[in-house]
Amino acid sequence: MTRQAAFQRFGPKVKEAEARGGAMMRALLGEAPELAKEVVRAIVESRIDDAVTNYFGAEISVVLTPDKLARAWGDLVASFGEWEDFTGSAAVISGDYVVAETRLEFEAGTVTCRSTWSAEGRLAGLYFVPVAE
Repeated sequence: MTRQAAFQRFGPKVKEAEARGGAMMRALLGEAPELAKEVVRAIVESRIDDAVTNYFGAEISVVLTPDKLARAWGDLVASFGEWEDFTGSAAVISGDYVVAETRLEFEAGTVTCRSTWSAEGRLAGLYFVPVAE
C-alpha cells in the first residue's frame, strides 16, 4: 500500500504516526553512538551476556549468540591487539533504522564498529570493519 493510499484509507492518523516515529528516530540518532559504546564496553569487560540481554533485538540474538560474539571479539584482539579507546562516532537514519559508526582504536590498528538500531532502540546489526590506512 502506498503512503497516499494509506492516508486515503486511514486518514490523518497515518501522518500522526509518522511524526511520532520520526521523532523517535531523531532521538535515537543522538543516542545510537553512545549505545554502541556501551555494547563495546560490555564486550571488553567480558560482560557479553549483559550486552546481549540489554541491547540485542530478537533477530540478532538468534544469529549472534554470546559465544559467537566472544569469538569475534577474540579474533579482533588477536589481529589488532588490545582495545585502547574510542576516537569518533557518527550516526545516520537509514530507512527504519539508525546506523552508528564508532571508531575503535586498538594497539595495532583501527576498526569501525557499525551498529544498526531499530526504532525501539534495540540492536539489529553489529559489524566490526577494519579501517584501511
